[in-house]
Amino acid sequence: MLNYIRAELYRNFNRMYFWVFTGLVAALALTVTIIGKANNISQINFSMLLGSSLYVLTAAVFIIVPYIDMVTAEENKHQTMRNVITFGVPRYKLILSKLIVSVILSFIAAFIIFGVFYGSAAALFGIDQGVKEVLPMVLKRILTAIPLWIGAVSIGTFLGMAINSNTIFSFVYGGVFLLTSKIFQLLAYIVSDKFEYLRRYLITNRLGALSDPKMTVNELYYAAFIGLAYTVIFTVLSIVYFNRKEIK
Repeated sequence: MLNYIRAELYRNFNRMYFWVFTGLVAALALTVTIIGKANNISQINFSMLLGSSLYVLTAAVFIIVPYIDMVTAEENKHQTMRNVITFGVPRYKLILSKLIVSVILSFIAAFIIFGVFYGSAAALFGIDQGVKEVLPMVLKRILTAIPLWIGAVSIGTFLGMAINSNTIFSFVYGGVFLLTSKIFQLLAYIVSDKFEYLRRYLITNRLGALSDPKMTVNELYYAAFIGLAYTVIFTVLSIVYFNRKEIK
């Protein structure tokens, strides 16, 4: 399993797809700080940009799509995973390896993107006194977001295994995270307010709530637990589905 994970990391690290997409998103983050500095808005400082980065935690759910695509959906489309199974790798280990590789690639990309954003913001605006208060709060929110992001990767891995088209996979994945909250909101209005309660368990809603500086420690733990639950449930679903899937 470790050998397969290393092989998958090597394969994807040497693809232009990974570096070009990550570079484009990092360039976008850099552009935001440059525009803020160029406009010379006096209210903007590093601590403000640090705090505002919490609003993009939800966007990370969509940024990880290409990494899941290159690791899982693309191989499922071309049916190349049968080669790995032929060499005797158990199916559950293949699923776990795909999930682990997708998570590693996503977090390397996140480290690069956030590093560019925070680094350029510190260089352009300087580090003000407010950072001492904002930084611990931001770090706690990012650490809480990690299980939720992994939960999103597990959902994407399941969809990547179940859908044989990269394009359809991307649209379905995007639709799941974009539309589910709106559908629940509509159902809460026309059917039952219980659907509004269920909305609280959605990954995007929990990530969006992390931008609220008034969140309690218990609420942070609760959000992290939800991410862990998604990871376990969809990893099990992926293993069960792939064990029953006919590999031609």
